[in-house]
Amino acid sequence: MNLLPRSKLPRCLDENSTTQHNFTSAAELYRQRYFEIIDTLTSGLENRFPSKVFEHMIDIEQFITEQSNRESIVNFYKDDLDVNRSRLHGDVFLDIAGQRKCHISLIL
Repeated sequence: MNLLPRSKLPRCLDENSTTQHNFTSAAELYRQRYFEIIDTLTSGLENRFPSKVFEHMIDIEQFITEQSNRESIVNFYKDDLDVNRSRLHGDVFLDIAGQRKCHISLIL
């Protein structure tokens, strides 16, 4: 007797609604579910964070941690950002992180 659940495609994806897949092992079932979850997460992140937004977030991260020349962020926020003050705050942030021996990991 097979105790593994049968997988049935959603109606919107299945042209033949009687089609189902019988898994032969638990490993096969969980492998399929693992890849479904990874695909769902990946597509969700791509939809939520288009590449331009993600690149801008990386620029902000590099701006804060002084990993870049800051020019793209300064130009983007030129009316809202005091460059000297932001540099001071970034230095204080890095100094505190260094004193606490915190490792700052980047998205990159």
